Amino acid sequence: MQELPDPFSPSTGESTTISYNLYTRDNPTKFTDLDISITIYDADGNLINALFNDIETGSFIGNNYSHVWDGTDDSGTIVPPGVYTYTITAVQTAKGGNPNAKEANPKTGSIEVIDSANMGFVESDDGNISIYYIPSTLQLDIEKNPFLRTNESFALISSGAYLASSIYDINPIGYITPPALMTFKYDPPLYGSKLGLFRFNSSTSLWEEITSAVVDESNNQIIANITNLSLYAVMLKGDESDVVEANVSIKPETLKVNPGVLTAFVSLPEPYSVSDIVYATCDGAQYKSMELSTDESYMIIKFQRTEIEDALSMIGEELDTEFLVRGYLSDGTLFIGTDTIKKINN
Repeated sequence: MQELPDPFSPSTGESTTISYNLYTRDNPTKFTDLDISITIYDADGNLINALFNDIETGSFIGNNYSHVWDGTDDSGTIVPPGVYTYTITAVQTAKGGNPNAKEANPKTGSIEVIDSANMGFVESDDGNISIYYIPSTLQLDIEKNPFLRTNESFALISSGAYLASSIYDINPIGYITPPALMTFKYDPPLYGSKLGLFRFNSSTSLWEEITSAVVDESNNQIIANITNLSLYAVMLKGDESDVVEANVSIKPETLKVNPGVLTAFVSLPEPYSVSDIVYATCDGAQYKSMELSTDESYMIIKFQRTEIEDALSMIGEELDTEFLVRGYLSDGTLFIGTDTIKKINN
């Protein structure tokens, strides 16, 4: 399945095409008709358009089908900007009234509707976050890995969730009306079904999940309507009992405040294998490279020192600093380990 273009602007006459393939494992001469339904929902799960409901006829061996959505609801009114999901269902019908019809698992996708004539647009420098917003005259700014205040850091540690991205600060802080449309890309090796989009609520001093966010696993991104400009991050939602405790050794053992590389040597307890590590962060900074040791007993993970803002922004005398390394295995298992090194100012 795919939808092109996405996002699209129906208010300026654009439409989007939803394309999909149909297959059957049975003898195509026995089963030749599929009852196809495509329905579109808003962010709250309300049905807004029963786009297509009809019989497709053919062998379905890799055939491609497509249907156009013009961005309107069932009454013909253009829907407001936001994220919308669509569901495709297929029921296989038999010749001669055979009651043994088969139903395929529903497939879902997401589409972003924008108003390009009246919306502003901003994107983070690394391209991981993009935001469409009204009014277009509003000047938004996105800062990657900002310095976290004490309450923001403490709330992150106590949230029960684990960072799966860098933290981004959307400025100016405050409410935005109508809601802005945010797209947040995540690292492809991660399991989208285990991820959530979180924001820091300054009123409660808590990191809170945006439960209405839509995880678009086919494009490795999370899409949400946001009403607050604040700190945002993608986090893994999981139980601490599922966390593997890793052994972490960080080099160099003395850290100076200057550009360079911080290297973490990570090993895992049996039966876990370091060759399954696909993603890692160090104090929120994403890894730059990974390399398996020659004997495959540990993974060598490199980070850019200047991106580990919390440690590098400290001011004072020499002190010991604990670095937290988190990462994920190919099956979505989370590992965590720490090491303490000396940090000095020069």
